[in-house]
Amino acid sequence: MIRLALVFKGNATLTVDGCTHPLSPGTLFFTFPDQLYSIAGDRSFTYMYISFNGAEAEALLKKFHIDRSAQVYPDLSHLLEFWMTSLRRLTDYNATTLTESILLHTLSYINNPTEPPDKDSNRFHKILQYIHSNYADADISVAKVADMFFTTKNICLRYLSKTQTSVFPSI
Repeated sequence: MIRLALVFKGNATLTVDGCTHPLSPGTLFFTFPDQLYSIAGDRSFTYMYISFNGAEAEALLKKFHIDRSAQVYPDLSHLLEFWMTSLRRLTDYNATTLTESILLHTLSYINNPTEPPDKDSNRFHKILQYIHSNYADADISVAKVADMFFTTKNICLRYLSKTQTSVFPSI
């Protein structure tokens, strides 16, 4: 059984095949069947894991170039919120589908270790682009823009105030 684990809190050291690896929040690591490993951590050390096995598991590992020589991935703390949000929704009915989606989402960052785009920055640019494209529309309003971008009027106003200070400093 292969385990994919994500460190949530604290610090530890993973020892596997004679090598030691530091573990801290946001570190992702794999353990493989018949592989002896140990984890020594401080009292607050906490991690969660997903176990998977079978031919499909082997195919996933091959696809993402994961093997015993590459089984620790630091600096993936942006996955912590996704894991927690997903696991809070876990029920008997959706357990298989939900854990598979967590696994696939997590694996998608293995070969692309860059930080995902900043959600606020991305939203800001989309709102700004919409306003630039539709500023002549007589029906445009903060409420309409907020509804279109699934946000509140207050948050939308915050983005608009960023526009005035950072994009149009002379206004």
